[in-house]
Amino acid sequence: MVLIEVVHFLYDAIRLDEKLLIREFDNLGINYRLVSAEDLTFEFPGANEVATAFIRTVSQHRTQLLSQLYEVIGGRSINPYISIMIGNNKAVTLAILNRFGVPIPNTIVALSSESAMKALGVVGSPAIVKPVHGSWGRLVSLVGSTEDLMLLARHRSSMENPQYETYLVQEFIRKPGRDIRVTVVGDEAVAAIYRYAVNDDWRTNTARVVRRRP
Repeated sequence: MVLIEVVHFLYDAIRLDEKLLIREFDNLGINYRLVSAEDLTFEFPGANEVATAFIRTVSQHRTQLLSQLYEVIGGRSINPYISIMIGNNKAVTLAILNRFGVPIPNTIVALSSESAMKALGVVGSPAIVKPVHGSWGRLVSLVGSTEDLMLLARHRSSMENPQYETYLVQEFIRKPGRDIRVTVVGDEAVAAIYRYAVNDDWRTNTARVVRRRP
């Protein structure tokens, strides 16, 4: 059994969120050390420090790698590596939600642009088309026809990124100009906000210019 005595607070930028978390760590008397991810190295073979990693890095790739490394050398990761992998994959997230009976939009995961065309015929137009990986609303498109999807597929193909060869073709949910984001810890909803679209935009992503209200 490994006794973990220190928390590594891993960061690559100290934003407001990190400042608030650091303040709470201090208030709770948590034994932690600020660790810049850009200065961190692992040596194999070698004795790497075993700790709990509280990971606040911005990059998905960096977060996944740090989480996996801390766990395989005998430490822990917050959040666990498996949770990070699920959360960063929209297709897997939807599959798990569906497995446990959580209502989700009708969605088809297509592994090629040709399959995506067929999926659009099943889901219907308009539809939301998005990549499996990504955040901040990047490459999320409202597609109104097969011609729109063909243009989108050509654009993705020109980017030469294998990840963009997978398409989530999703039912377009009409909403009253806003949606609700709920934060759940365990079985308890601890916070919620309304996210209002501006200028009749169909998107209410937080990274976009939206109005938020508790």
